[in-house]
Amino acid sequence: MEKLPDPLAGPDGKRIASPDDWPAQREYLKAMMEHYLYGRAPKGPFHTKGSVLSSMPILDGRAVREIVRIECGPDRQISFEVKVSRPNRPGRFPVFVWNNPDMPLGVPGPTDERLMDCPAEEDCIARGYAVAEYRKDQITPLNIGASSRLGVSNGQAHKYYPDCDWRAVAMWGWGGSRVLDWLDSSCWADLGKYIAIGGSHCGKAAIYQAIFDERFAICAAVCSGCGGAGSFRYLGGRMGRGIGYAETIKDITDKNGLWWWLSDNLAEFGARDSQHEIGDEAYLPFDAHFLRALVAPRAFISIDQLDDVWCGAFGTQLSWHASQPAFKFLGAEGKNALFFREGTHSVAKPDFLAALDFADRIFYGISRPHSFTDKIVHLYYSDWVPKEMRGVEPEKIDFSQFFDYEYDD
Repeated sequence: MEKLPDPLAGPDGKRIASPDDWPAQREYLKAMMEHYLYGRAPKGPFHTKGSVLSSMPILDGRAVREIVRIECGPDRQISFEVKVSRPNRPGRFPVFVWNNPDMPLGVPGPTDERLMDCPAEEDCIARGYAVAEYRKDQITPLNIGASSRLGVSNGQAHKYYPDCDWRAVAMWGWGGSRVLDWLDSSCWADLGKYIAIGGSHCGKAAIYQAIFDERFAICAAVCSGCGGAGSFRYLGGRMGRGIGYAETIKDITDKNGLWWWLSDNLAEFGARDSQHEIGDEAYLPFDAHFLRALVAPRAFISIDQLDDVWCGAFGTQLSWHASQPAFKFLGAEGKNALFFREGTHSVAKPDFLAALDFADRIFYGISRPHSFTDKIVHLYYSDWVPKEMRGVEPEKIDFSQFFDYEYDD
């Protein structure tokens, strides 16, 4: 069996001895992610400027809705818009920074119509949180077609930073950091309480944001799958390893797939004979648990749906277990969480509520009766399994068999 690599093992293969060694280890691992996963993003300064285009009361005056234009880049040539919903009262508020696709795809229209409202907007406002959704597709498109390997140049980010080899996930995540540049200058955002959130490919971008911008206190990655919180090596659904479909490296990096999302260097590890057996990803020097560990000692919650064929429920659970030792090593126990719910690939109100409850616990020490948990030891629901398996008591999965270093259940 191919064991998962240790995120605390340095370039010499030896495990770092102290949390004091973590900053250097993080830089080593971040460089690894840039090479194999994301590509290299530009360095600042970015000269970010935000201009409020419109403002109006919503929710019977309890909140304010603003449309903001962000301008940034070498000479502020890059621009995109943000839809902000925030409490209509004095004070500073935590902010969910949500990278959101224009919906429906390819249809022009104003930002207040193109970006959906947060499904838990009233709950966020009632608890004193703001939501800033930005039009990531204005930074670089979601879909550009597989016919041209140069198609990623359709976006503003590539056009104005042509010397960088970054791909779309990094570009979308970079946009979230430019939103933070503007929020830092506002009179209402709580600078120590930013949450990166996104679903599906936007969940992958939210992880990028949290890794490369430590101003984010929490990463909430929803149904992020391969290239996100789901393991590259070990695939499987709610019934365990090798059962059900899960997104693979090849699915994303294939020339007929979504190759412009992640680095070409990742494509070298995409060969897999079947869904159930490890292929070339065995030679990848990291796995998804490194992405979780790179957010530590800040907080991370993965939020997924049990019948989501993309997220790979088994691999997401494994990645949580494999990253726990890093959080423990850094004194961040309790800051690495899982949430699973019934359903398929989506971003819905229960997902935002899970992130909101988690943020309340991290920021304010408030524990709410919501159903998210830090630990799920087995995913098994008797009303879902095939008839021939009903009544069969499942064995608890021993995740320690998948990696050699410290295991904490």
